[in-house]
Amino acid sequence: MTYINSYYHFVFRTKNNLRIMDCSVLPRLYKYICGISKKSGCRVIAINGMPDHIHIAAELSAEISPSEYMREVKSRSSRWVAENKLFYGFQGWAKSYFASTFSKRDADKVVSYISNQQEHHRRKSFAEELEEFFGSAGLSDRFQYFINDN
Repeated sequence: MTYINSYYHFVFRTKNNLRIMDCSVLPRLYKYICGISKKSGCRVIAINGMPDHIHIAAELSAEISPSEYMREVKSRSSRWVAENKLFYGFQGWAKSYFASTFSKRDADKVVSYISNQQEHHRRKSFAEELEEFFGSAGLSDRFQYFINDN
């Protein structure tokens, strides 16, 4: 058996940046995403979001790549949201997503950041948040593509 230490912070958003996800209903979606993760052999450490985006901190299995994980989460959750008419006007997820690794020693910091999304976004827009993520990851030149990729 292979053992790896693979922690990722994922951010993905609604298609066309639509702010249509009702925060009171989001916990149902989070539970569903946790189930997708578990079936994929992955563990969600934290999940939270806003009306237009979701953050996930996850420990990935050695058998799945970050791109496979996101493909599973986005495709299966999109179908489920549509079938259950969870959010009026939901058109699916945007094509792109952001992912960054983090170490186990930084897990508390990442979990705290994700858990406090509502408070955090009182001070900073989603675009400002993403621009910081891309800058910290050395990907500033790709930020505009991400934010406009539907």
